[in-house]
This record gives sequence, structure tokens and C-alpha cells, in this order.
Amino acid sequence: MYRNRRKVQSFYGASRNRLGFGFKIIIVAVVILAVLSAVITSAVLSDSASKSSLESFGRHNLVDFGGVKQPAEDYSALRNVKAGYVSAVGSDKSSFKKAVSNMESGNAVAFKINDGEGNLFFTPAVLAKQSVSFNVMSSMTAEDAVKAVSDNDKISVAYFRSRALAEEDRQLSIFKAAEEIAVISELCSAGLYEIAVFDLPDDSDKGTYVSSYLSWLETVSEKTNICVVLSKENVETSGATRIISATEGYADAYAIDMSEVNNASLGAMIEKCAYFITQYNARIIVQDADEVTKNETLTILESYGIDSYEFVG
Repeated sequence: MYRNRRKVQSFYGASRNRLGFGFKIIIVAVVILAVLSAVITSAVLSDSASKSSLESFGRHNLVDFGGVKQPAEDYSALRNVKAGYVSAVGSDKSSFKKAVSNMESGNAVAFKINDGEGNLFFTPAVLAKQSVSFNVMSSMTAEDAVKAVSDNDKISVAYFRSRALAEEDRQLSIFKAAEEIAVISELCSAGLYEIAVFDLPDDSDKGTYVSSYLSWLETVSEKTNICVVLSKENVETSGATRIISATEGYADAYAIDMSEVNNASLGAMIEKCAYFITQYNARIIVQDADEVTKNETLTILESYGIDSYEFVG
């Protein structure tokens, strides 16, 4: 090995004068290439630094967490819903229609038709004279809301929070439930694509009542799909199982409300809910936000293969 190394050294030593000029050209070329490489590398690193770190979020396979390889076929039809959010709070027909027309991404528009305080964000004809359950806050009708969405070639998803089922007085609860079903019926008659029902109690004592409520809702919903929304607290406990048991015969879809989960914790929460996401093709409901934050949210959802989601304000 030593002799071979000496032979190489001898070869370059004997040729130094003859190849000197060539070596200078090579050195200059190497320097130029090094400078160009440094400039390009700097530009690439600068561009990478300006992008969200979430853009490099790795791919995940929810089956690894949920263990369900074949989701239930009953919940496949409504899988690919990508709903942006438009606020109906304080809106009239004109302002709501304008907000919907300004939406560019997604194939659906989600909006709240009431809140947990009893405020109702459209004017139902059925409650024109009197209401026990609702405080009407808008002049917009059900037809106004649904038509504004369909005119923009999108599907309409209405968020509804039931207060009747939380009412302890059984007779008053039944009365409020009748009002809620009547209000939802009017939306369904206007052509609503889907009603997403929040706040169903996971109390085992109310399981039969929840089933009855969904049965009434199914009767009036006609062609409107029913989506039962599970809270993240439901999923973290055994509450989700009780709600699904009470609603499985009536629900067309399930969703999990993660609107209170920030992007830093969203991936971990998705993994925790993986069984329900994979078993029921459950959609994910996330918080509406500025464009940068929303893009980060979508990047996380995409990394888990979740292609059905809804934003909520």
C-alpha cells in the first residue's frame, strides 16, 4: 500500500510543471461552483425558513392508532365534505349571500343556525308569533340561507345545538324539543343538505330520549342528512359510545368537534380519536381562523389522510 501511494505521489510530482496551468483552471472553476452553491443553498434555506414548519409534517396512518382497516359502509357517502364557515350571526339576506359568494375553497358552506344561549340566526315562519325556546336574531329566512349556498354550487351544512335534551323538566323538555324539530323541519324543507346536531347528552339515563329525538328529526328531515357531532370530551370518556349507541340507527354521518384544540395539539387529539374516525368515517370540526392558521390546520389533517372537515366560528 505504501509503494502504491509513493507511485501516485511520484506521478503528480513529475507532472506538476506540465499540468500547472490546468490545475489553476480547475481551482478557479471549483471556487466559482462553490460560490454558486452557497448562493443557491442560502436561497433555499431562506425560502424554507419563511414557510410554516407544518409543511413538512410527516405522513401518518390512522389505522396504526385506530386499528380499523375497513370503515363502516353506512358512513361512506358523506365522507368528502370540505366545509368553510360563514357566520350567520347578525346577518341579513344580502350580507350572508355576499359572504358565501366570497368563499373560494371547499365544496360546502357551514353556518350556525342557533347557539347554546337560545339565540336563533334566521327567522322561521313556524315561530313568527311566539317561541319559548328561541330568541330570533335575524331577518334572514331558511330559504335565504340555503339558496345563498346552492346558488354558489356548494352544499349547505347547518350547525344546531339542542337545548331541549339538556332540560331537566321532562314536560318542558318535550315542548322545547317540538319547537326545535319544527325549526329544523323548515330548514330541511328549504333544501338543506345536512343538519349537524351538537350537544347531545351522553347520560345513559337519557339514551332512550336521545333516540326518540333523532327519530323525530329523521321523520322531518326528508332528504336532509343527519350528522351527530361528538365532543372531544365524549371521545376521551365513554360518552361517545353511549351517544353512538343511541343514534346509530338514525345518523347518516358522525363528526368530532375539535374546535377547541389548537394546532400544536391537533395531531395528538386526532390520534386519540383514531378509532372513531376510522370506524365511522368521522369528519373533523376545527376552528375557523386566519388564512395562515387555517392552512396549517389543513396541513395537519392532510398528513393524517383526513379529507373531510368542517370549520366552525
